[in-house]
Amino acid sequence: MIIDVLNAATFAVARAQTRADLEKALQNAVTALGFDSFNLSCGKSDKREFMLDPTISSWTEADMKLYDQDRWAERDPLLAYAASGGEVRGWHVADWRTENEEEYARYLEYSGLKGGVTAPLNSPSGALAAMTVLSATKDKFDSQTIRSIPLLGSIAMMRLETLGYDKSGLATPKTVLADLTDHQMEILRWAAQGKSNGDIGQIIGQKKRTVDYHMKTILKKLGVSTKVQAVAIYSCSFE
Repeated sequence: MIIDVLNAATFAVARAQTRADLEKALQNAVTALGFDSFNLSCGKSDKREFMLDPTISSWTEADMKLYDQDRWAERDPLLAYAASGGEVRGWHVADWRTENEEEYARYLEYSGLKGGVTAPLNSPSGALAAMTVLSATKDKFDSQTIRSIPLLGSIAMMRLETLGYDKSGLATPKTVLADLTDHQMEILRWAAQGKSNGDIGQIIGQKKRTVDYHMKTILKKLGVSTKVQAVAIYSCSFE
C-alpha cells in the first residue's frame, strides 16, 4: 500500500545522518513510489540557480548541462509553475502538446521522460522552493502518490537544516513542532519510542481514546496522515 511505502520513506529520510544518506533515502523513496529521479531545491533567488544548483538532486551533470545549453531556465513552464507557489501537480508529456509548449514536450521526450510530479514548497518571501520527481516509464499517478511528494520534500529540508547543510530559512522541525502543546509533545515523544496509544495512555495516566484524540490533533497540526509521519518530523530535530 502507498501509505506503508510513504511511512517507511519519511522515516528513512528523517533518520539520515549525512547528506549522502539523505540523497540515498530520497532516491529509495521516489523509486518505491514509482519514479526514477528527483530534484529538491530550496531557498534559491532565481530560476537558473534553482535548476542548476539544487539543494540535493539525483539528476546527472549531463542532464543539467543539456538543460542549460538549451536555455530552458528562461522558458521552462514546469519551472515557472514550481516558482508560482501553487498546489502540487502531477503531469505527463501530453500536457505540453499545445501550440505554445510543443517544443517543451519534445524536449521531455528527448530526455526519455513520460511524466512526473512538481511540488512547490513553502519558502520565505522571494525565495524559490520545490521538489520535482520524474518517471521514464509512467505517465499517470494516483492522488496519494502525488500528495506524498511535498511531504517528502518538506521532511528532507527539515533534516538538511538539522544536519547543518541548509540555511534557507524554511520551516525547521522545531518551528513546526512549536505548534504542539507540552502535553502533545509528551505524547509524540513516547510515540517516537515505539509506544502504542494504549501504552502511552497507561504511562501518562489517560484513557487510550483520549490519547487517540490528542494524536489526531497532532497529525492535523503537523499536516500529516499517520503517526509514523509525525514521528518522522519529530525525529528530524535530532542530529
